[in-house]
Amino acid sequence: MCPWLMRGNITLATWVIHETTDEEILKFLKLYRDRRQWIVDCFFGFRKEIPVKEFKVPSQKKLNEFAYKQLTEVDNFRAHVAQKLIKYVQSTLKALKNQAKEQKRKTVTKPVFKRLSARFDYYDFEVNWNENKVIIKPFKNKEFIFKLPRTKYFEKFKGLKPKELVLKYIPKLRRFKICIVFEFEVIINEPRSLMLIEQNEKYILYKVVSLDGKLITMNCIPRKYYIRALNHRKIAENYQKRYSTCWRFRPNVLDKIRYHHTRARNITKDGSHFTAKKLVNIAKRYGAWIVDEDLKGLKRYVEQQGSKDFRWRFARICYAKLQHCLRYKTILNGLYFFTVDSEGNSSTCARCGSRLIFKTWKLGYCPKCKLYVHRDFNALENIFKKAVKKLPEVFKELDKVLKKFEKAREAGKKGALKRWKKPKTEDEAPKMTHSGAEGLPNAGMKPRP
Repeated sequence: MCPWLMRGNITLATWVIHETTDEEILKFLKLYRDRRQWIVDCFFGFRKEIPVKEFKVPSQKKLNEFAYKQLTEVDNFRAHVAQKLIKYVQSTLKALKNQAKEQKRKTVTKPVFKRLSARFDYYDFEVNWNENKVIIKPFKNKEFIFKLPRTKYFEKFKGLKPKELVLKYIPKLRRFKICIVFEFEVIINEPRSLMLIEQNEKYILYKVVSLDGKLITMNCIPRKYYIRALNHRKIAENYQKRYSTCWRFRPNVLDKIRYHHTRARNITKDGSHFTAKKLVNIAKRYGAWIVDEDLKGLKRYVEQQGSKDFRWRFARICYAKLQHCLRYKTILNGLYFFTVDSEGNSSTCARCGSRLIFKTWKLGYCPKCKLYVHRDFNALENIFKKAVKKLPEVFKELDKVLKKFEKAREAGKKGALKRWKKPKTEDEAPKMTHSGAEGLPNAGMKPRP
């Protein structure tokens, strides 16, 4: 099946200003946090820890029976806000159990929520682009209006459908932050060529090749932001060494350290977005799908066998962040991104497959072919061979995604008809049941009045 229809998400994160006083919103956020904590406290009861074997995450039906009536009738939350809160609690309980299993712990400890944040479904908020406003409706009779800053960056979000909103309050800055997830659908066409990427410490080498193997273009993009980020990190660590005993207790020194560390993190984040945009624009010109190496085990390998100096520098390379940016930017532009196995790409000869002998760090020699080859150029040739072999599998995966998408769309239409079908009599209308703390295991508390 070609072309393929893909669905993706893109997030808008920005600071906002509330039109009235902040006290009402802070009251709501504190209530939202307290209700989450209340459900978790009822689940754990009087125990601070539960063994992993006894820890069973309750279903959404049980949580609804326990907390839905309290949230909607007593706290006056809208129905979708209450359901979103319950799903949020369920996801945190699942994450706690998975984390305990990964860390091989015997017990799951009770979490204590401190951050002020709330999640809303697309039913409970509106984005007005004409007036640059976001209207949030957490209660049945109340709504909060936030002003968005006027920038050209928001233009790419105007035609998209909003899916979810997260409202946060940062007490140190005394500001509100909004993250809106937008959903989009894109048609992905069959590739006319392939863009092969080799990530290095100080530069990214790319090569655009036709499906027959003919070279179209080749160049490298230097990582200028990488050196700037390392400089900021070095300055922050020098402050920590100079005030080794008291930097935690001196506010002026602590602020400088935080500033340089956050600056280093933001430089690498912005730099990876910029390089990904540059690569996607080149790929779009030639209709190329982007192929990179799968670098999942690289961090563990560097921690075990890398030198101390390289381990310090490796933290700011951010290869995974670049791959994340490429993954969503390619889909936005009607292209696709996939990875191939990274084993032996730079150390095996692309012609005969024998192991290379490296005269220097970059220059390799093949004893069978009697050929001198650069490490990165050799890796690009091996990536191309693996990408051509993997293309049929990628096509099959996209076909499966398209079939699931069509089934979900058909099921959604049928489900919508069933949902909006009016009951003929009052007995057929759905009724809400509430069983209090009996719906949850280990419940030691009753709903608050």
